[in-house]
Amino acid sequence: MMVTRKQIVQEVMTYVGTPFRHQGRLKGRGVDCVGLIIGVAHALQLSAFDAKGYGRSPISEMMMAVLMKELEMVDRPPKPGDVLYMAVPDIPQHLVMVVDNGYVVHSTSLMGKVVHHALPEDWRSKIHGVFQFRGLEDC
Repeated sequence: MMVTRKQIVQEVMTYVGTPFRHQGRLKGRGVDCVGLIIGVAHALQLSAFDAKGYGRSPISEMMMAVLMKELEMVDRPPKPGDVLYMAVPDIPQHLVMVVDNGYVVHSTSLMGKVVHHALPEDWRSKIHGVFQFRGLEDC
């Protein structure tokens, strides 16, 4: 059975409030922005990939290489269930998941946890790539 965007959104919403933990991979215990995406992928059996050994400020080129290998880059506006590769503040090194038109979920050290909020207008210019999980049922 194929996974739907709705299932991805439902799963990522279960992480809201999980503490931020660098290289964390456990819902409710601690995840970083990469761990959030990996946790969703594992829970829905979309992928078994993982990425470890990166610094608190990941190297942009390495992060992009992993994204290109594990996800599918798309050339269209973001949809629920998509992963946004963002620049924070100027270097692309943050992952955010779209949950609804204009709303995102991500793990951030600034807030100390996984948060759900509207995508600020000034963040739109910081998107360096839109990705979706492979084999996704597009409904």
